[in-house]
Amino acid sequence: MLTAIVCAALASCPPNTFCSTTGRPTTATLLGAAIRPGSDDAWVVGESGTAMRWNGSDWQLVPTGSTDRLHEVVALGPDDVWASGNDSLLHFDGAWRQVTSARDALFGPLVQVRPGVVWLLGRSPHVLEGGRATPLTGPAVSLSAEGYVISAAACAPDDVWSLVRSPRAGLILLHWNGATVKTLRQPFRLEVGAIACVERVAWVSTDDSLLACSASGCDVVVAPKAPRLIEGRSAPHLIAEGRLWRREKGSFRELGPVLPEVFAGLAIGSDRGLLYGRSGAVQFFEAGRPVPSRVVALGRLSRAAATEDGRAWVASELGLFIWKANRWARDVAVPWKGPVEALATAGADLWAVADGHAYRSAQARWRQMTDDSVAVHGLFARGPSDVFAFGHQTLRHWDGRAWREVVKTKPGFSWRRVTGSSATLYALAAGPRPEEADGPSTGLPDEILVLEPGAQPRWMKAPGRPRDLALVRGALWSTSPSFAAQWSEGQWVPVREAAGTAIVPTPQGALFLNDSLRATEWDGERFTVLTLPGPARVGVSSGSTVWLAGDESVFRRMP
Repeated sequence: MLTAIVCAALASCPPNTFCSTTGRPTTATLLGAAIRPGSDDAWVVGESGTAMRWNGSDWQLVPTGSTDRLHEVVALGPDDVWASGNDSLLHFDGAWRQVTSARDALFGPLVQVRPGVVWLLGRSPHVLEGGRATPLTGPAVSLSAEGYVISAAACAPDDVWSLVRSPRAGLILLHWNGATVKTLRQPFRLEVGAIACVERVAWVSTDDSLLACSASGCDVVVAPKAPRLIEGRSAPHLIAEGRLWRREKGSFRELGPVLPEVFAGLAIGSDRGLLYGRSGAVQFFEAGRPVPSRVVALGRLSRAAATEDGRAWVASELGLFIWKANRWARDVAVPWKGPVEALATAGADLWAVADGHAYRSAQARWRQMTDDSVAVHGLFARGPSDVFAFGHQTLRHWDGRAWREVVKTKPGFSWRRVTGSSATLYALAAGPRPEEADGPSTGLPDEILVLEPGAQPRWMKAPGRPRDLALVRGALWSTSPSFAAQWSEGQWVPVREAAGTAIVPTPQGALFLNDSLRATEWDGERFTVLTLPGPARVGVSSGSTVWLAGDESVFRRMP
């Protein structure tokens, strides 16, 4: 049977650090794992330079300083760990550092050929020992000289295998016997594959078959459909048909189900190991343990809201979720059927837009606040009796009793964003985006409406076509994928360091998000690039707490 480790570890989240609230420290796809024999010291690595270490009770993100796609990791000691990516090689000796980088070198698998010595196979094969990397020389270079190395394993120093996609010879299996490299089998169909050594037998999985290979050749082994072999020197283990299997007495026996995101793993005994895959999924397995419940699935998050009393909400195509009792739960009482288009808090109340209507939740009871005469798609709230709802041709204000139309937009324009302070309101009016226009777009520049007490409405040109608009420490900012801009002394000042698609005002300044593992933070004086546990496309701050949301995860930073 299987058991999963739920690793939110909220109580252990360091101050001023973004930590996951959804049971996984990252949502990045994980591609490699390592466990030191006889210890609980485990590592997983993956996309965007992600590296996590198991400390015996939970997983912790360890910054690598890399954005590379890391696909291999080998742990030789507690402070002697290697990781390779598409174009970089990293070493951990208490902290990660980049040993070498070669763009388009396509570094490949890491193979521990003997204690303390690792071979890095790929277009630039190296020997890794003592924290240093030196070029691999001699006939063994041929293990990777033929093309792209998909997988490799060492059964012994004189018994090393590599699975290679060769532009000249197709898909081939190579074997090193300590003196020469020999091609054992070619060609066969393969998109994904893996090699694992068990008692001097190299087990090789391809898309449609499982092979047992020795120096004399390979035999096809009967296995479940589409087998995916996992690493390890114990009995052969594989993932197939949503199950984990182990070979016993000449056939494969099912051990139990795996998480849907899992596609690879590492066996450290006949009944223990580690599985990993998409969305930051990590799952230990051990015989005799019950199957756990899944981490709650939030979907691709696109909206967020929060109040100062610690409540938070996020929305996706799967519904609206509320943070309470230190976990996320679906709000099943919502009165709409479609996706949430906007969220905002006004005092203790939550406002939402769905199906073209604005709704308000007061004391967990929902009420529709707009009628069918006009459709809205956005919200901005300054207080319980000071809420703006906007749509294609409408910008309306709620004063606690009734709605009032504020101003009409220009022909061909639509309200995109509204922000402001207690005194001033800024509303972004935009023509159709090229990807949204039904026919030619207007080609007109976006404009921003400025409303101030006792003054006539006025318009100002927007810098390009902003994706977001926000007040940050009293100054108006806009942002787009290529640059941000600050309104200063009557003009827009471009700021290249802060490009992004969303602005999250914070107590210190602002975060600029671009739906990746990186965010740029401005503290009022300087910009700092932050590494996040997962992609974030929206966020909100409430009091001193900052919430970010992205692919199925919500991250929280507290002082």
